[in-house]
Amino acid sequence: MVNSFVDSNAEKMARNEIENLKQNSRPAEEFFIEFEQIARRAGYSVTSPDSNAFICSLIERNINQRIHTMVYQMENVPSTYAEWKRVVIKLDEQQRRLREFNTARNTGAATSQKSAKTGGDGQKTSGSGAGVPATKTSTGTTFGGQGQPMDIDRATARSKGLCFKCGTKWSPQGHVCVSKGMTNRQTTSEWPKSVGGQDLAAVLASLGSAIATIDKKMDARMTKIEDFLNVDRK
Repeated sequence: MVNSFVDSNAEKMARNEIENLKQNSRPAEEFFIEFEQIARRAGYSVTSPDSNAFICSLIERNINQRIHTMVYQMENVPSTYAEWKRVVIKLDEQQRRLREFNTARNTGAATSQKSAKTGGDGQKTSGSGAGVPATKTSTGTTFGGQGQPMDIDRATARSKGLCFKCGTKWSPQGHVCVSKGMTNRQTTSEWPKSVGGQDLAAVLASLGSAIATIDKKMDARMTKIEDFLNVDRK
């Protein structure tokens, strides 16, 4: 009699447990293994026609909500426990494989973007001279890499006495531009001392002043053009 009471109490506890058993986010196959174990302790047969409707209702209530929605989007909704088990496990596996694929694809895309930005070796890239850092010389800054852009603001360069092209210190008495791979260079000792009877240094200084004046006028004109275009856009 005591054993009968214990068995009856264990069965009631199992029935309460199976009604509250949720799949949540765990694999469907794992859920069904536990479901069948508890069903046996509760006295239910998952293959019996007599309990089929009740067992199927438990499955519907307790499987993952997303899987449940997908089942009801099918043309033929399962009507037996065996069908529910087969369909739910299949849909669950497909969803998990899809999530793994998307995660791997997104990770790969992020890695590719990072590699493109850093040149694959951690060196940030910019333009055709990407990945080659600028170096400092005794005369100023030179730029590494073939075809690397020389984005030197003329007004800034002029105020600092730098070459517009290469960014190094400019002098009318003997500047040699190092931009764009120029190798045909002359030293000041090879230059003539005068041009047309005038001192070469004075001629170069005057030429530099004239170029600076022209640059100022060009800057002013460009500013007017930009202002006009901005007004036209508005």
